[in-house]
Amino acid sequence: MSYAMWGIDIAMAIMLVASLQRYRKMRQHERELRWLDQHHVSGKLRKRYGWSVQK
Repeated sequence: MSYAMWGIDIAMAIMLVASLQRYRKMRQHERELRWLDQHHVSGKLRKRYGWSVQK
């Protein structure tokens, strides 16, 4: 293969790896948000006792 073909192959491989990393990071973030939503104890207590959100 010529150098141009090697360059194209390497560029495509880099783009594939970058897109897979972004996808994995996005899925991990979604899992963390889902876990927080399901296990957020203070939100459940706030809803149960009618507490307002004050900082």
